[in-house]
Amino acid sequence: RNEITAEVLRKDMECRIENHNRRAFMPRMTLIHRARIAGSIDNVGNATTISTATQPLDKLVGPVAASTVTFSTRVRASTPQEREHAQRMLIHDAGGNNSPGLNVREEIADSIMEIVGKVKAASSTTSYRVVDLRRLVDKSNPMVCDLALLSLVKRAVELGAFAVVELGGA
Repeated sequence: RNEITAEVLRKDMECRIENHNRRAFMPRMTLIHRARIAGSIDNVGNATTISTATQPLDKLVGPVAASTVTFSTRVRASTPQEREHAQRMLIHDAGGNNSPGLNVREEIADSIMEIVGKVKAASSTTSYRVVDLRRLVDKSNPMVCDLALLSLVKRAVELGAFAVVELGGA
């Protein structure tokens, strides 16, 4: 006879989340790819994602760079110059209002902080693919799903904590 314990429930939930992430990966990538294509061309047919990058740093940090992040994007710790640029862009886009920081669910907060800490502690020449960031966590947390990682990286790039690695870069 099986008893229902906290450990049995935890293992069942981990299994369900892992199965969900496995099933959802390709549909998510398809949606992201479609959104990226749709977002890069406006109604008149002009490229918007790249054309809005008016300065070289716009492609690395800030809202424009964050809009290009996908699961296969490589990111690294930002430099002080890149962080300052991202903060200026956020203040400019918010009309002088302070933008909120990173909001994280309590269940994954420790894992997310560990990932952010390890990326920022690494040199700015060390880069990671978004899908590989989960490996930086010492103790696996099944609640850290692919979408949580993508959301984290997009926001971290927007805030200037992480920078996008350009093709041909580190």
